[in-house]
Amino acid sequence: MATRFVPAPDWPRPPAGWVPPDGWTPPADWPAAPPGWVHLDQAHAYRVRWLVVYWGAVGIALTGEVLAFSDVAPAEARLAISLGLLAIAGSATMATDLHRRRLPAEEFDKATAGARVAGIGWWLLVVVLVVFASAESGLGATRDVDTDSVVASTTTLVAALVGVAALTKVVGEGWTEYKAAVARHPHRSGVTA
Repeated sequence: MATRFVPAPDWPRPPAGWVPPDGWTPPADWPAAPPGWVHLDQAHAYRVRWLVVYWGAVGIALTGEVLAFSDVAPAEARLAISLGLLAIAGSATMATDLHRRRLPAEEFDKATAGARVAGIGWWLLVVVLVVFASAESGLGATRDVDTDSVVASTTTLVAALVGVAALTKVVGEGWTEYKAAVARHPHRSGVTA
């Protein structure tokens, strides 16, 4: 993983790509760094890759939401898609905050594991739902989807349950892990991705 130097607040900004040599200490006339401040961020690129996955999933979920409310998906699937969007957006927001706190890769993984599984699993389900609904409706044709069929009803029920499970995972375990990570890393660097 690439190492990145992150100066403390009120420190001068170094040139891009600068990493302090071994044994480096800040000059005595610089303001003190907050307690526990980590100057070398070794997991930056790793966390950014996961943020791309998270926010990409949010984009896919938003697409699913737009399609669901433009009558491509069955009406019963709209709640499931909305719950999934909330789960993914919550996951991505928490992961972004943890990235800004510069968590080490292992802690970032622990704090986002449940939300990651729920988020990624959900966007895969959204894709399946949209493809299924599009196929059932003739790829956007105006005929009604037979929501009374066993297959459509079962798919909608499974989607709703997965949406509720994803949201519960993020709100429950995901939130708990997030708060624990924030407690261990209270300082935000102010550095954006």
